[in-house]
Amino acid sequence: MKTASGYIVSPLYDHVLIIGAPLIFMGVAMLLFYSGLEDVEVMFRGNSYGDLDHWMYVFAYIFTMSHLSLVFFRSHLNLNIFKQFPARFTLVPLVGFAGLYCSDAVLALALACIPWFDVYHSSLQTFGLGRIYDLRAGNDLQVGRRLDYCLALVTYAGPILAGEGLYRYIKSFRHFEDIEWHKLASIPGWALEHQHQNITPFVIGGAVLFLCYYLYRYWQYQKLGYVVTWQKVALHVSLAVCSVYTWGFNSYGQAFFIMESYHALQYYALVWWSENKNVQSRLGVDQMKGGKIFALSVILGTTFAYGGFAYIFSGSARAVTALLLIVEFLHYWYDGFVWSVRKKQVA
Repeated sequence: MKTASGYIVSPLYDHVLIIGAPLIFMGVAMLLFYSGLEDVEVMFRGNSYGDLDHWMYVFAYIFTMSHLSLVFFRSHLNLNIFKQFPARFTLVPLVGFAGLYCSDAVLALALACIPWFDVYHSSLQTFGLGRIYDLRAGNDLQVGRRLDYCLALVTYAGPILAGEGLYRYIKSFRHFEDIEWHKLASIPGWALEHQHQNITPFVIGGAVLFLCYYLYRYWQYQKLGYVVTWQKVALHVSLAVCSVYTWGFNSYGQAFFIMESYHALQYYALVWWSENKNVQSRLGVDQMKGGKIFALSVILGTTFAYGGFAYIFSGSARAVTALLLIVEFLHYWYDGFVWSVRKKQVA
């Protein structure tokens, strides 16, 4: 579906909320760091939770958890989507919650793997947005699809594996001790021991070689008629610069603030573009003056209420932990098929 502008919504909307979101949050974080405001602490809970007391982490945590619940405006309130996957949207959440609540093994497995689901999911959001820009340019959606998929993984996950943020993600494997999977639980120690000598050089070398191949293949595609979409190029460059800067060199708290916040902002922008008319219709305000503002208020109010609930009550009870984990898992899973360009879920 070729469009004249090539943008998903409009130049301003795309530049601020999608393409430029990583660099905007990176700039904000740098300003906060040099101004000293990064270290301001807040207390929303009675006990000290380490990094959670720093306001940047609190903001990023609530914003992140809020956007996880946002997918349900797409999956459950959009009837065109819901009718295609009724079992996935009804039975799976119930079974998943029951498994997390009743089984220590399922809970430990989820706690160990969820951070890596997040890495994978966050990588592929850029991939998906890039494919929408290809759709807007009228390109064959099969051309370069696998290359873009790999590029998104390399530019997001690569700096984590090679940089300072690795431990914060790899330590999740220690939850395998709870189910006596000792070899998997020992991976964090092995990774830290070998990161600088083996993992980092391998990741950097592999990334450079892949980037050269990527550019060569797209040069070939262009000769065959592929239209280079500068919006997609800018999106991937924005992610690469931000990812290398944050995961490679920053403290985990600042990196979490930048990467999770820009990701959540992009997602809110995507859902609002796609679902605002549907939400207005479902609320019965589509013909009312101010209906769009009311719909936006409902979306923001409900999702941020969930984010606040997650922050305040996380770790308080097994049922709450199970609820938060199943919502997070469903967000990652649902996103894999409710926004598929290839399957024409996005037009």
